[in-house]
Amino acid sequence: MITDKIYVDNAGGGMEKALLMAEKVAKEQKLSKKDALHLRLLTEETLGMVKAIAGEFSALLWMEGELKNVKICLCAKSDMDFNKKRGLIDVSTQKKNSAAVGIMGKIRDIIEKGIYDYDMVTAEIPPADYYVSGYVNPSSGEYMSSAIYMWSLQKYSDAMNEAESNSKYDEAEKELERSIVANIADDIRVGVEKTQVSMTIVKQFG
Repeated sequence: MITDKIYVDNAGGGMEKALLMAEKVAKEQKLSKKDALHLRLLTEETLGMVKAIAGEFSALLWMEGELKNVKICLCAKSDMDFNKKRGLIDVSTQKKNSAAVGIMGKIRDIIEKGIYDYDMVTAEIPPADYYVSGYVNPSSGEYMSSAIYMWSLQKYSDAMNEAESNSKYDEAEKELERSIVANIADDIRVGVEKTQVSMTIVKQFG
């Protein structure tokens, strides 16, 4: 099952439709009340992240479901350059994107960098967070040979578990423990390819 695609933006457009979509998917996938609530929470966190993105922003949002395996998919494309984004950030009092905290803040920041300037992703994202190679398309499950930058919550979490204890990684582990999304979702994958960015939240219910 694949739902219709709807437009969402950081001005609130499409938000109500997205929540209704989550309810519809929960019914079609015959999720329990608890699982339906978790799907709504994941959808709300996604919409909250979209709302926090700097500058004019819009994206396509849809869901896929099969045998209680549900994916929340977001796909955005923009030609806005990094200098324009930097201008938006510079008008803030702290001269930085201070909202980029927590797991969804981190993901939102990756999406912003990917949309506004692909080269900034290669320059600013730590290698431990990203890998460049062929990849499995988050939506179709097919292996793609073209190289993109892909961030995975699962890989990030595994890296934190394997890392030697220090202040940086200890804080990252605490961040994961506090995150609603990290405690509900099985994985979050963010792919960046030139002017297109995709995000997929994966959850196997039941």
